[in-house]
Amino acid sequence: MQDVTILNKLVERADLVVAIGVKFSHNGAAGFNLGLPQAKLVAVNVAGASRNYPARLHVTGDAGAVARDLLARLVDAFDAAAAEPAVRAVVTPAAR
Repeated sequence: MQDVTILNKLVERADLVVAIGVKFSHNGAAGFNLGLPQAKLVAVNVAGASRNYPARLHVTGDAGAVARDLLARLVDAFDAAAAEPAVRAVVTPAAR
């Protein structure tokens, strides 16, 4: 139960939780004690949307393919943001 307490504290502080390839089963969600508010959850799963933990956005697809595409888009967005003078002072290549 200690692990769930730590996870719930992290989720509470998060703006967004992206769950890729996660099956929210009874065991996987610590007896459904995992606190995942629908408003914060984006889920990617080939099996379809979870009835146990509904998500704000659900993507039905291959977790690996979606993760690779998402990462590529994040890198592009990061590079574009880093080109902005106001962001350049905060974001450095070492942050990658």
